[in-house]
Amino acid sequence: MYVLQVIRSGFVRFMDFTGRTPRIEYWIWVFFVCIATYGLGGINEMLANSLAWGFLVVVFTILPSMAMGARRLHDFNASGWWVLLWFIPIVGFVSMIVIGVRKGDAADNQYGPAPYGSQHQAS
Repeated sequence: MYVLQVIRSGFVRFMDFTGRTPRIEYWIWVFFVCIATYGLGGINEMLANSLAWGFLVVVFTILPSMAMGARRLHDFNASGWWVLLWFIPIVGFVSMIVIGVRKGDAADNQYGPAPYGSQHQAS
């Protein structure tokens, strides 16, 4: 159920570049986008359909993904503008991994309170 909440939140907060997102929510979102993109792309190939379903997934998830990435950057007190690195080949892929594995601040920072409160280990 938590996975569906994260995916829903990704779409509901598609224009919310404020606050913080923990690692687990970021990775759930990345996994969802990859599965949807490649899954629908594969179905598209099997059906020899002219409509590029995988491309449509990318179009509909690019803004929510950038918002999620900016909130993830905020979790370890970095500017959300760093998400623009995603548009540079190779550098973008590496930056997505770094954003995903770096531990967030355990305490509140300039972007807001810790996602699960300061009493928990940062994610």
